[in-house]
Amino acid sequence: MTRVSAKGRYLAEHPFVSFVEALTWIAFADAMSHDHLLEQIAGHSSTEPLSAKDRLRSFFGSHDAKPADGPGTGYFENRERGLQRLADAWQQLREKAERGNLTVRGRYAHHFTRAEAAVADTTDLSRNVLATFSQFDVSTGGIRRQPEGSPDMLWRDHPDGFDREFDALGTDSCMADGYLFVEAERAGVVRCWPNPRGAPRMRQEDVMLWCENWIKSGKGNGMDKAWRDFHADPSHAGLSREDVFRPAWRKIKGI
Repeated sequence: MTRVSAKGRYLAEHPFVSFVEALTWIAFADAMSHDHLLEQIAGHSSTEPLSAKDRLRSFFGSHDAKPADGPGTGYFENRERGLQRLADAWQQLREKAERGNLTVRGRYAHHFTRAEAAVADTTDLSRNVLATFSQFDVSTGGIRRQPEGSPDMLWRDHPDGFDREFDALGTDSCMADGYLFVEAERAGVVRCWPNPRGAPRMRQEDVMLWCENWIKSGKGNGMDKAWRDFHADPSHAGLSREDVFRPAWRKIKGI
């Protein structure tokens, strides 16, 4: 297998990788597991319910009582920006699959449950299938039909989440189905996105260490000046101030 040059997690060395790995690779050059993605978005470890009834029950039981108002972690410290990058990656992946440049597969579940999908046959989802099942469900890593006016991607605590689950459970049977255990062909992902976002990657810990050493060197403690020195280093060319440098600087400064 071709190993991709990046400082994030590599895509798993399998012919097919999970949809979440593919999307996070495209968005962040960091192939995250589903659990890791959910933890970063939520800002803490959490266990997502698996069935439609459990997901809907969670809205009644705790969604309104404990809204997610704190920041996420990692790429989602600015949750809105992180989610937008993930949504952009989903759109890019759909376009490649619909053009036949990337093979995607999954297991159909009439009631969108893992138990049902586990015994279903694997189906090719390339080309026009993703035009119908065009909503990425972050909670499960699966894809579903997209209601009119609903966004391309839903995550836990999204304002449209309750309506989506309510319609799927009882009032709109065509909204209940979808594909789970969705995967993308690894070779196709590497071929289409050999260097995601066209920029080198650095772990946040490495950027934080750079910031800490810069402050200790006596050069000052202002972010603007630090960013100029950081950006002037050729090895840091292409790294984003907002997505890479600022979150690390704020952590070091405790702000």
